[in-house]
Amino acid sequence: MTAEFIPQIKDIMPLKKLYYNRARIGRDLSPNDPVKKIADEIYKEGLKLAKGILYHHTFKINDIPQELIPAKFSGCRSITMFASTIGSEITERVEYYLNTEKILQGTLLDSWGSESLEMLNDSFDEILREKYGQGTIRFSPGYGDIPVSRNELFLQLLKISGVTSNKETGILNPIKSTTCMIGWHT
Repeated sequence: MTAEFIPQIKDIMPLKKLYYNRARIGRDLSPNDPVKKIADEIYKEGLKLAKGILYHHTFKINDIPQELIPAKFSGCRSITMFASTIGSEITERVEYYLNTEKILQGTLLDSWGSESLEMLNDSFDEILREKYGQGTIRFSPGYGDIPVSRNELFLQLLKISGVTSNKETGILNPIKSTTCMIGWHT
């Protein structure tokens, strides 16, 4: 049965240096720089808007359709599959900013959302490795030998409704969502 992980604020709070890097703004901005002030305001706004949740289940390898198992997972006995999201409010606010010609704010919040989602995945990855040990790399459909179009099957296996996939393209909704898996040899 698929379980839910509800992150704490620390689990979705991206490092500022990574947020700045993704947004392509320098970390060496002076404290009075207007871009830094806006970037810091957007950082706080992201923390208020993000609604993180992660759905997960560890399957025995034989319970997973072959077309979802990456070649790099050869020899694994089980795989933890998870779908994570920070919700739709970030994307809705980004769209609002872009539609009202607040391009900087929209770009910054989009960057913040991407780093927040990565932070959520990193936080859960740590929890899994504490429980199961080393494991494989964290892998997502769309990389390597598993096409992104397999997201639909991935989500069907998890039996969740909080993250959905376009049946044709595999693109996830909410936009700031991912599907991931980690293989375990023991």
